[in-house]
Amino acid sequence: KKILDRTDDVTEEQIYSYCSIYDNTIAWSKFRQLNDYPYKRFTQYAYSDLYIYNLNTDEIDQLTYDDFFVEPAIYKNKLVAVRAPENREDQDVFNSEIVLFDLKTKKFQTIVDENSPVYLKREPTMYRTRPIINKNYISWQNTSGPNRYIYDYKKNRFLEIYENLEDCYRAPHIKDARIITLNMFDEYVLINAYHWVEEDIDVKSELVKLP
Repeated sequence: KKILDRTDDVTEEQIYSYCSIYDNTIAWSKFRQLNDYPYKRFTQYAYSDLYIYNLNTDEIDQLTYDDFFVEPAIYKNKLVAVRAPENREDQDVFNSEIVLFDLKTKKFQTIVDENSPVYLKREPTMYRTRPIINKNYISWQNTSGPNRYIYDYKKNRFLEIYENLEDCYRAPHIKDARIITLNMFDEYVLINAYHWVEEDIDVKSELVKLP
């Protein structure tokens, strides 16, 4: 047993329960500083920093400072996470994006945000969550909408993973086919597809082979 991190007063800081392990590396995030009005972002805490622990060297490295990252997932020297940017002046609800870190340089790039071409319209009020990374691709979920795309980070492009859309259910306020990405593996991605069947909605879990 080894304690990697701890907090004393949860009104000041708190360790998020979502962590990731790959090979000899463990990643997690820690909230700090309760948010006061005017809110820096629509989260309980103003900041969430990422930490990395190397099992071989027994060293802990703080990856980010004074920003907000949660839900890390690691593959080799890459790490994906959810980022909550600081609020814009006209923003009144929570918004997030999916980012990709290079653990060698400790720099990140935004992969999915409100302006990404995977959406039928600009989506500035969406919680993008649960990023997963494998040897080629990044997947994620949109909690307030469907998602039938993944991102190829080696070729810098979005790929549509589900094309059988003719009988898919479309919510009136969303209009896009309701496809939910549940999990991603080395060769497949697991989705829920919502179909119209005799004037009712049928949900099927399907394994889709990756390109």
